[in-house]
Amino acid sequence: MKNIKDKNADDFRWRQVLQKQPADFFYAVISTGVYCKCGCKSRTPLRENVEFFAHAEDAARAGYRACKKCRPNEKQLPQKFVIACRRLENEESPPDLQSLAAEAGMSARHFHRQFARLLRLTPKQYAEAARAKKWRNNLQSSESVTAAVYDSGFNSGARVYENPAAKLGMTPAAFNRGGDGEQIRAAIAECALGKIIVAATRRGVCAVEFGDSDSALRRRLKTIFPQAEEDKTSAQFRKLVQQTVRLIDEPHAAHHLPLDIRGTAFQRRVWRALQNIPPGMTAAYSDIAKNIGAPKSARAVGAACGQNKIAVAIPCHRAVAKNGATHNYRWGIRRKQKLL
Repeated sequence: MKNIKDKNADDFRWRQVLQKQPADFFYAVISTGVYCKCGCKSRTPLRENVEFFAHAEDAARAGYRACKKCRPNEKQLPQKFVIACRRLENEESPPDLQSLAAEAGMSARHFHRQFARLLRLTPKQYAEAARAKKWRNNLQSSESVTAAVYDSGFNSGARVYENPAAKLGMTPAAFNRGGDGEQIRAAIAECALGKIIVAATRRGVCAVEFGDSDSALRRRLKTIFPQAEEDKTSAQFRKLVQQTVRLIDEPHAAHHLPLDIRGTAFQRRVWRALQNIPPGMTAAYSDIAKNIGAPKSARAVGAACGQNKIAVAIPCHRAVAKNGATHNYRWGIRRKQKLL
């Protein structure tokens, strides 16, 4: 995101959203999963549910879908590619490359290259992402997990069940129930940077969020796991919370926090790279992109950093601009600067 020289850039952007002012950035609403162009006339969301993105494709890669009112993705694409995207999203069997290229009046090779340049995904990757997103949505509405698999265009459950926990962070059945039956222990604590909420499943810490009030932190957790139960009585969990606070207050101290990391394959690659940055050091988004084998994906790396929900244990604050500037941080630039 281009740095706005304001004491709080996100507050500046938020005022533009409130005033419906057209501006060159996008905002996404966590509770609905939709992203909009600034200036969209849709209903104004709650501030704590909003995240900002510099580009439409960054919001899409982070898992948000385009607003049907302002159509932020279509305004960025030539019509021939908009048509191709709709076919990839909606047809039961994704069309092949030759068919898409012929409809666009281009050779298959040129179409593939231009599609990847504009959307930062190949047509095959776009189709797979659309199908996976449809599956996640269908899990919440279909009568069964099996029905969701077939409703989403998978011709068998084999591929979708290859590693479902890694894709969803929990089993498909638990995801289907909004986390119901998945025990989430959570507690709010004080640290050097204010209030935090620490949440963990049986597999490990799944969220560490900074905030300014207890109520805002609890609402944030509920947007992630609306049916999950809280359990603050376990002595073992209290120790886990203490370890998390120590990690924030003493970043150079060794830690072995068990983590339950939930994200796409690309996001997990970025987050693993962040964990390899030593305390006291930083890395440019472009360098991280090179390290994970995607040298042209610096913006997507930035979006993945913005989607990280496990503060400090996955140290996205150590990712900076090429010139060393500390642009963007999910929990505020001031916190990022203090952490660094």
